[in-house]
Amino acid sequence: MTAIPGGESQGDLFKDSSSMDQAEINNWQTIAESMEAKGDTESWFYLRARAIADGKPDPMPNLSELMGGSAAQRHKDSDAGQSS
Repeated sequence: MTAIPGGESQGDLFKDSSSMDQAEINNWQTIAESMEAKGDTESWFYLRARAIADGKPDPMPNLSELMGGSAAQRHKDSDAGQSS
């Protein structure tokens, strides 16, 4: 997985905020505060960090919204084929 500043991995970026533990929420708080200190508050990453830190729903779309229905199904199908 690709490391992301603030300790998140690429896989963690797509986690639903309601399933995050307090340590993960605190990490998103740290990320949001760091980005605010740098004036970097226009990115989707900042908006996501701030929403999670504030206890709001995660604004990140789910995989099917990002990839489109058929693309998400192809991805799912290809993952299933790799488990053999």
